[in-house]
This record gives sequence, structure tokens and C-alpha cells, in this order.
Amino acid sequence: MNKILNFLGLMKKAGKLVVGDEACYDSVRTRKAKLILVASDASPNALNRAKGYAGETKGGYIKLPATKSELGQIVGRESCAILAVTDKEFAEALVKKLPPECLFAKEEDKKKNKQNSEGERGEL
Repeated sequence: MNKILNFLGLMKKAGKLVVGDEACYDSVRTRKAKLILVASDASPNALNRAKGYAGETKGGYIKLPATKSELGQIVGRESCAILAVTDKEFAEALVKKLPPECLFAKEEDKKKNKQNSEGERGEL
């Protein structure tokens, strides 16, 4: 867990991590975001926004094993629910560092989308 938080701090110092909802939206809109990151205790609304943003990126989104306050400490805020990685190499390196259960959110959504495209009803 500390390795992940330290790596996020490195990305922030390198200027490759966008912090907060509006900034993430801007990075998605300008096609700079490569991966969306969400805190483990993010609200359902924040999670839905992150999923929407991830639909615009090739990298998707990942639910991190860190709380909003832990992410906030890394990026210099009180709390932070949504982050965006703007560098492809950093995004790939982060995915390699994450435990498999964190990647589940991304794969689960792909399965749901595939099922919905095959004619099955999804949850409302």
C-alpha cells in the first residue's frame, strides 16, 4: 500500500497526476487522461462520475486501496476522491504495482458492458 501511495506522490511531483473532479474532467475532455483513479471510500456519485470519465479514456478506471484522506495527504489536500494519470508509462507502471483485487472494478465493468451488448438486462 505504501508503495502505491509513494508512487502516486512521485507522479504528482512529476506533474503527471491530476487531482479533483473538475481537473479530471478537463483532462478527460482534452484527451490527456490515460487512467482514472478512485478512492476506496468514494461516494456512489463520485464513482459514477469516474466511470463516466473512464468511458472517454482507453485506460478505464481503477478503485484504489486507499481512502480519500490518504489520497489527500499525498496530493496536499484534506481529501481527494478522484485522480487522473496523464502519462501512459506512469499509468502502466501503476497498474503493475496494484494488487489484482483493485483491477477487478475495471474488468467487472467490461463484463457488464459485454453482457448488455449481448442482449441481457443490466441493473438499473
